[in-house]
Amino acid sequence: NDYKILSFDTDIKVPEVEEKNGNNIIQFNEKNKVLDKHGKIDFSAMSYNFFKRVVDITASSVALLLLSPVFLATSIAIKKEDKGPALLKQKRIGKNGKQFTMYKFRSMCTNAEEMKAKLMEHNEVEGGLMFKMKDDARITKVGKFIRKTSIDELPQLVNILKGDMSFIGPRPPLTYHPWPIDEYTDEQKRMFDIRPGITGWAQINGRKSVEWNQRIKFNVWYVDNVSLFLDIKIFFLKFHYQLMLYANALYVPYVAPHQSPIEPP
Repeated sequence: NDYKILSFDTDIKVPEVEEKNGNNIIQFNEKNKVLDKHGKIDFSAMSYNFFKRVVDITASSVALLLLSPVFLATSIAIKKEDKGPALLKQKRIGKNGKQFTMYKFRSMCTNAEEMKAKLMEHNEVEGGLMFKMKDDARITKVGKFIRKTSIDELPQLVNILKGDMSFIGPRPPLTYHPWPIDEYTDEQKRMFDIRPGITGWAQINGRKSVEWNQRIKFNVWYVDNVSLFLDIKIFFLKFHYQLMLYANALYVPYVAPHQSPIEPP
C-alpha cells in the first residue's frame, strides 16, 4: 500500500513523509489533500474517505427513518419497566484523541450506581475502574434483550450522522477504561488516527472475550490496512453474527409433553 495512517495537520506547509514502525505516515497538506509516500496527492485515499463518509451519512439517515418504530418501541419498553431516561450518554475517545458524547439505549436500572457500591465485592475486574459481574442485577429485563441483540447500540446512528463515528472502525473506548488517553503508548494511540466505528476488526475477532491489549492491536492493524474491501468484509461478518444473535434471542424452545426443553443449536 502507498498509505497507511490518515492524520490531519493544518500547520503543514511542506509535505513530508515520516517513518514509524515501518509504516508510512500519510498527512494532509494545507489544502486538506491526502498525500502519498512520495508527497504527491493520493486520490485513491481521498476517494475512499469521501465515499465512506457519503455512505455513512446516507445509510445512517435511511436507517434512522426505517428503524424509528424500533426506537419508539424500545424507548417505551425501557420507560415502562424502569422509570427514567431511555438514552444513556457516555464520554468516549474519538478521532485524534478528542472526546465526544456517544449515545446508547439505557439497559440498567436508574439506581445502578447506588447498587454498584453494594455489589463491588462481586466485581470481576481488578483495579476498580470498571465493574463487571455474572448475572448483574442492575441490568433490567429489557436491558438484557437489547444488549443481547445489540439494539442498545442503535442510537449511535445519530453519532454517525453527526460525524463522531462511522459504521466501520475501531470501537471508541471510555475516557477512563481501559486507561486514560495519556497512558496509551504511541503505538496504541495510532488507533485514534481514524474515525471510530460501531463495529470493527476487533469485534469480529473475539469482541469482549479478547483482552484489551490484543483488542488495541487489532484496531491498529485495521488502521494500517484500511480499505473499502476490508470494510465490506467486516460489515458482512458482523451482519452474519447479528443474524445469529437475533435468531438465538427470539428462539422459543418447543416443549412436548413429558419432555425437557429443546436446546437451540
